[in-house]
Amino acid sequence: MAKYGIVQYFEVSFDVILSGLIKELQKKGFDILSSCKINKAFRETLGVKYGRYLILSVANLPLAYKALKKEEHFGLVLPCNIAVFEKEGKTVISTINPSSFMHIIDNEHLNEGAAIIEKKFREILDTLKRNEKKIAKEQLRTRQPKLHKAVA
Repeated sequence: MAKYGIVQYFEVSFDVILSGLIKELQKKGFDILSSCKINKAFRETLGVKYGRYLILSVANLPLAYKALKKEEHFGLVLPCNIAVFEKEGKTVISTINPSSFMHIIDNEHLNEGAAIIEKKFREILDTLKRNEKKIAKEQLRTRQPKLHKAVA
């Protein structure tokens, strides 16, 4: 993976880890602004089959607001994208690493916010990795729907 992303692999299913991801994002103050099922878009538009691949566009709105007040063009890199996909029997989550873009933007007032977002993304992925088996058991016990309403 290039320096612009943070990646974690999981042994549990796509649906299970997606459910856990959404919960952890909410706990860390992120809103899901949009989602795109890339595999569905490829099938419908290009007529090609592609494995499950979901992109969530997320933002911590208070930090996004502060960033836009400091740099109005910052919307070019907002919201942050998170990709969830299946690869070789595993579920992969990769998040954008916002700190990697700060040299491009060249506004030192944004570095602190980018570092906060990066830290939160790393904590979310670490929490999911530590608890992936527990998340799977909990989902089986409560029989939650496959997809959260925010990404349906």
